[in-house]
Amino acid sequence: MKKSKSISGIVILLVSCLAVQAQTQTEKDGQAWQGISLEYKANDKFTLLLTDEVRLDQNVSEFQLNLINLEVIYDLKKRVKLAGGYRFSLMPIVDRHRLYITPRLRHELKNINTKIYFSTQFQYEFDKKQNNTAHLRPKLLFQYEPKFPDKIEPFIATELFYRFTPDNNPDQFRIYTGLDYKLTKQITFKIAYIHAREFNVEVPLRSNIFFANFNIELSL
Repeated sequence: MKKSKSISGIVILLVSCLAVQAQTQTEKDGQAWQGISLEYKANDKFTLLLTDEVRLDQNVSEFQLNLINLEVIYDLKKRVKLAGGYRFSLMPIVDRHRLYITPRLRHELKNINTKIYFSTQFQYEFDKKQNNTAHLRPKLLFQYEPKFPDKIEPFIATELFYRFTPDNNPDQFRIYTGLDYKLTKQITFKIAYIHAREFNVEVPLRSNIFFANFNIELSL
């Protein structure tokens, strides 16, 4: 009972951040992110993940970026993983590069068929114009695994982008809700709605994002 109360308190605290960041003057945008991921489990400890994703902004009317992300995931323990990778973003004005490392923790609530994931990503982005940015990105995700239908797993998550470099890029807060649908044993379709809001900026941007991704597990 105490555990469920503490989890509810965390959720209420994170969601309430949206209300605290309300501004009298904001900009709104609709975006679409769609991609495909190839996942290969090299052995019991290492997994490789390659993702190609296209993002559209300006109410889904303009090309924002095409990102290619290569990630290596290492199983430290049963419920602890360490991920690291490189992301290349092809953009209209100047291309961006990202290096990151992400420790991930998992906790199971077996009585309600729910898994809780907590991760913190440390990332560093750079480009040829010396626009360098470092972010800290804590993320909390709840995923429900119903016994029936067992192919569908809904989730809700929240994520904070905290910038600790002196640049003009704003901080951001995101809320996710969606589901994973197991099409086959090797193919999972993820669909989600993301609400993103900037803060620590004079005119914050609020984005409503539709996200879709196919994840294919390879067996070589």
